[in-house]
Amino acid sequence: MFCFSKQQFGADDAFCALNVISTFLFNGGQGDWERWFRVASSYCTRILEDRDRFTSYRDAITNCEDKERFIIMTTFKFDILASVTTMELPIFFEVISELYNPKNQSSLLGVFDNSTDALSMLPIMGCENRIVWAFAQISSLYVWKQNQEKEGKLSILELHQRANDIESYIATPRLSLVSSSQDDVPRLLTSEAFRTSAILYLRTAVHGDFRLVPDIAEAVNRAIGSLEQIASAPEKARHAAVRSTVFPFVICAALTTKRVKRNSLLNTLNDGAEVGTCQGIVELLKGLNLGTKKAKAVSWRTAIQRSKMLLV
Repeated sequence: MFCFSKQQFGADDAFCALNVISTFLFNGGQGDWERWFRVASSYCTRILEDRDRFTSYRDAITNCEDKERFIIMTTFKFDILASVTTMELPIFFEVISELYNPKNQSSLLGVFDNSTDALSMLPIMGCENRIVWAFAQISSLYVWKQNQEKEGKLSILELHQRANDIESYIATPRLSLVSSSQDDVPRLLTSEAFRTSAILYLRTAVHGDFRLVPDIAEAVNRAIGSLEQIASAPEKARHAAVRSTVFPFVICAALTTKRVKRNSLLNTLNDGAEVGTCQGIVELLKGLNLGTKKAKAVSWRTAIQRSKMLLV
């Protein structure tokens, strides 16, 4: 019996928690995953903040033990995508902002995207560090906007300035990510799907979930283009990429106005439904009645939040 009342969780506790979350994912993505995520988060925070061992977050990840690093990086992945479900700030927002802020890198492309680098999120999440940073920033922007609106002091100018700043760092493809082997293909497809869907996610944070807004329609079309590359990939690469890109499929299927495109996305998800959250997501999206009232906002966020479905 796992003890949640411990004052301090160890590596085995955190690893167990991540395994339990993975079990939830294999069974549809729903369940009490948040309780287990808090266990992993508590452990990761202790390691990252341990200044007796490490001088900074970067030092912690670079020089910690392999098992510790795996737990931390996997928890980052869950944290980023869980913030979409909870509509809250990522728990590790400050850490991710410090580690992966492209403004602090030597170039737009960054210097920590080599898949062998200790800080790279490519092996864990399948996308570049700048995109991980962008997802955290977008969730933060969404929370900020909601709070500003509640207080009656939202500045549209500041909202657009913040959004434009984020988008400027993910606007272009990562041209240096050239496939050198068949094993690279799923990762390359996944990274581009996350990049284009992050732009769409950002624009919904600014404009709301209105499918007829030109900026959103444009972003939907580009993101679907990335997903169509996945759908047309060889079977092995396609299945690997689909399992890693649940969020891009969700947001595109929810916001496209084209029934044929939506059905194609849902069919691709269904093809990957043997395991994971794919089947549950397909049923959730069908329940939104997306074929009607195109001028109305799509309540995909609320539906996912209520279902407590983790989009991994």
